[in-house]
This record gives sequence, C-alpha cells and structure tokens, in this order.
Amino acid sequence: MTGPSAKRRWHTNNADNQYFRAWYAKAIFSKPQVALFVNERTLLPLVIPLAPILNLVDLFPEYLFKILLNQGVSESFIMQELNHLDEVTYCKSSNRSTIGILNMFSYHLDGYRAINYVDN
Repeated sequence: MTGPSAKRRWHTNNADNQYFRAWYAKAIFSKPQVALFVNERTLLPLVIPLAPILNLVDLFPEYLFKILLNQGVSESFIMQELNHLDEVTYCKSSNRSTIGILNMFSYHLDGYRAINYVDN
C-alpha cells in the first residue's frame, strides 16, 4: 500500500463457493498505524496493525478467524472461507460504496484514537 488512498483487494477465483468474496483495505498512517479491511459483501471491518507490513498477508487470515469466532461464526464455516483466500490483488476500487465505508470507518478510527491515545 503506497499511500493513504491506496486500496488492496483480496479475493478468490472461486467466488461461487465463498460467502465473503472480496476484501478491500486502506492504510491509515497515524499512530498506531493500521490497515483497515472492509468486506465488499458484508461491510465487516477488520483492523490489523500495519507494522510489519511484510506479514500483513499472513496476518489477515489470523485476524479474520479471531473476529469471526468472536462474532459467533462456526469454526468450520470460518475454515471453509479461509481456504478460499487464494489471491491478493493491488488495485484501485471502483466500488463507491466500499470506498465510502472505508472512509467512514477511517473517520471513526480517528475519533477512537483521539479519545484513547495520547501523542508522545
């Protein structure tokens, strides 16, 4: 991700058998730096620490597993979905709804950080 407006699309080639399908991400470069992922179909947000960025692709399934399990989704369904995550593509999103949701969640994260984090 090269800048604040760079989007990352994570999808599968076998979309017919997958519920979540495409994920989009936006890097947020304030303290702490995070990657905000939003699912295109469900608009489920997922926040992952941006550093180290080299592990972001590996961390995504782990964080997704934890958030879905905490939401009461069955482990077998989660594993089925994770098995379909087979391709990461960097591109700009043309889905205006998803871009709007990413921007809305970014705004809420800024407010959360303003309340919960103090600059050093």
